[in-house]
Order: sequence, then structure tokens, then C-alpha cells
Amino acid sequence: MQPIAHLIIDGNSLLYSDPDLASVLQSDRRQARQQLIAKVARFYSGIADRTTLVFDGRGSRTAEQDRMITAIQVIYSGGAQTADSVIERMVHDETNPGQVLVVTSDRAELDTVSAAGAQTVSCRAFLDQISNRERQASQTGKNRQRAFRGSHLGEFFPEP
Repeated sequence: MQPIAHLIIDGNSLLYSDPDLASVLQSDRRQARQQLIAKVARFYSGIADRTTLVFDGRGSRTAEQDRMITAIQVIYSGGAQTADSVIERMVHDETNPGQVLVVTSDRAELDTVSAAGAQTVSCRAFLDQISNRERQASQTGKNRQRAFRGSHLGEFFPEP
């Protein structure tokens, strides 16, 4: 597996694959997108030089704010094309498509970008990775709390 220079995520595919966001998605699509962007930013902002989330549609005024909140680039496909076609074009335009990782559950899109040389992973596998990272972060936090229990400030900042 080559190093990942560009992580490209099919936002709608990942959104509909995430059981944690299912109820939010039913009541507030914009909020569900924002939560997904935050989730990806927390656990995948350092995995690649660039991370791009691509959603179908035009977005909204707050979509501009989403783009500025994180280091993740958020793109909306617009009315004339789909997120799939935007992702396929992005992979095609890459100098080294072997260093691109595309996250989607759309089988046709997986086949197309894979044929162009990109690495692929399903949304389910990607969400499993996020869950693993969340568990590791939680465990690390618990271990830190245990280490600090019963400690005194002077142990961490000794007098000169």
C-alpha cells in the first residue's frame, strides 16, 4: 500500500452508512453533515496531506462556514453533476492516483476509481477504523486519569 497523499470521501455515502448519524440525518441534514465533518476531522485530519469530503448538491450558506472550521476541504457537487463524478474527476486529475484513498460504498464508483489506480475502502471499514480510534483515544484518556489519581501538583512541577 502506497502512502496516502489525498483522502477523498464520498460524504453522502459515508453519512448514510453511519448508524450514529441516522437519527440526526432524518431530522436535520445540515447538522448531520456538520457532525460527520467533525468526526472525520477528529480522527483523520493527519492521515493524508489533504482530506476532501464531497457531498451531492449545492450546500448552503453554512456550508461555507463548514469549509473554514477544519483543515478538511468540503466540496458540494452542484446541480449539474454528482459527487461520484466529482470524485472520479479528482482521481483522474491526480498526478499519482495510487496515493489517493477513496472512501465510498458505491460499488460502481469503487470500481471506477480503482481502475484509475486509486486505493479504495468501503464506508463500513472506514467507520470501523474511526470506532477503533475513538476506543483508543478513550482508553488513553482513562489511563491518563488513573496515572493522575492521588498525585500532587508538586510531582509534576517540582520546585527548583
